Amino acid sequence: MDQTQTAAQPAPLSSDSEAFREALQKVASAVSIVTTAQGGKDYGLTVSSTAICAVTSAPPTLIVSLNSGSPMVAPLRAAGVMAVNFASEDQHELARRFIETTTGAFGRGVWTRQATGAPVLNGAVASMDCRIVDVVPHGSHLIFLGEVVFVTSTDMGGLLYRGGLLRRLDSGV
Repeated sequence: MDQTQTAAQPAPLSSDSEAFREALQKVASAVSIVTTAQGGKDYGLTVSSTAICAVTSAPPTLIVSLNSGSPMVAPLRAAGVMAVNFASEDQHELARRFIETTTGAFGRGVWTRQATGAPVLNGAVASMDCRIVDVVPHGSHLIFLGEVVFVTSTDMGGLLYRGGLLRRLDSGV
């Protein structure tokens, strides 16, 4: 009798959009509030970090991918700046508010301004204040390349997104 165990076979690969989105829902990712200031008004949107990625450290650059129909697109393009605020576990209610509204949640949390003037969230795990250096269209989305001009970070636990829910990281194994 063969004692060799066979590894579980992965599900068949599919290239359709629904399968792609479903697969990404299974990946835990950091929760970020992307903010900008334009025309005397502040704007923000909660996004999972499957939409945010570091590009290079020299110069420090992030990408933020947003649906072309997002209410954040016009203010980001007009302002040319953004802050990417990686939410802490304690900021889950604020992150929920920025899912619902792009302008109505700035009365909550403590916000400062750094190099670009975009709102930077105090107490976030990390905040990266960026100048938008390029916007690249791809499919249904726009990819904003942001050169980081100011960084702040804390030792707070990060808020996560998985399976359509905001989650906290367990304190240990």
